[in-house]
Amino acid sequence: MLLVSLWLGGLGVPGTAEAAHKRSGVKATERARKAHRRHVAHRRGGKPIRLEVTKVRPGDTLEALAYRFCTSPDAIARVNGLDPTDTIAVRDALQPGLSIVVPIRTRAALGMRKWVALRSGEGVDALHPERSYGRPEVVLHLTKTFARMATLYPDAHPALVGSLSKPGGGRIGHHKSHRAGRDVDIGYYWKHGQPEQWGRPRVDEIDYERVWVLIDLLQRTGHVGAIYMAPGIQTRLHAWASKHGVEKSRLDRMFQYPGHRPGALIRHEPGHADHFHVRFECPDDVIELSS
Repeated sequence: MLLVSLWLGGLGVPGTAEAAHKRSGVKATERARKAHRRHVAHRRGGKPIRLEVTKVRPGDTLEALAYRFCTSPDAIARVNGLDPTDTIAVRDALQPGLSIVVPIRTRAALGMRKWVALRSGEGVDALHPERSYGRPEVVLHLTKTFARMATLYPDAHPALVGSLSKPGGGRIGHHKSHRAGRDVDIGYYWKHGQPEQWGRPRVDEIDYERVWVLIDLLQRTGHVGAIYMAPGIQTRLHAWASKHGVEKSRLDRMFQYPGHRPGALIRHEPGHADHFHVRFECPDDVIELSS
C-alpha cells in the first residue's frame, strides 16, 4: 500500500480511478499527487488528510472500502471522479486489481478528541475499566443496545466487553486497532454457564439467538462499519438467522461466510474465536469532499 500525506480540506479529482488503473504503484501515486494539487477547491481548517492508493480486492465495493478505511463512499467516489449519487456504482463490486485513491483523516486512527467510559451496568459487564473508553456516540449506542438486550432477556447473563480504548486513544497492548474509541470486543453469549471472565466457547456452546439479536440491534443503528468474526461461527450464525426467517438478500449483504464475500459487514479476521470485534464508523472524522 502506498501512502501520500497532504494537507487538504476539500477537493475533487475527476478521472483518478481510471488514471490509477493505467499507472499502478509509484506512478499512480505521483499522478494522484499532481491531480490533487491541480484540483484543490478550497481548504477547511487545514485538517490533515492522507491519501492511500489501494488495490481493489475481489468483492470490494465503495462501501466496503469506506468501512475498511473509516471514510465515506461519497468521499471515495468524488476523489476518484465517480458519481456519489449513483447507488449502483457505490454498491456494485469493483474490478479486482483496480487502483483506488482513498482519502483519510490522518488522525482518525490515532486518538479521539472526546471520550467517555463504558461502565458495567444493565446488560453489560466491562471487564477492563482502564481501557473501556470510547467516543461518546459509540458508548451511547453500546449502552442503549445492551440495555435493550437486558430487557429482551432479563434472566440472561450480561455481555462481556473486553477492550475499547484507553482515555484519549492510542496504542494499547498487542492490539493493532482499538486506538480511536470506535472498536469494541464483545464476548460471545454462551447457552449455559457464561464465565465471569473471558472464555473461548466451543461452537456448539454459543447462544446464536442472542448473538444474532445483539448484532441485529447494532447493525440497525446505522453506525456499524464492520464486524469481525471467525468463519465457522459466521456460518452457524448465518444458518440460525436463515432458519428463523431473516431474508436471504439481507444475509448475503451481511455475511462473508458461507461463501466468500469480502465486502460483507461481518467478515473474517484472525483471532476472533472467543469474541467478535465491532468497528463503528467515525462520523466526526469522515471527510466530505466537494467537487
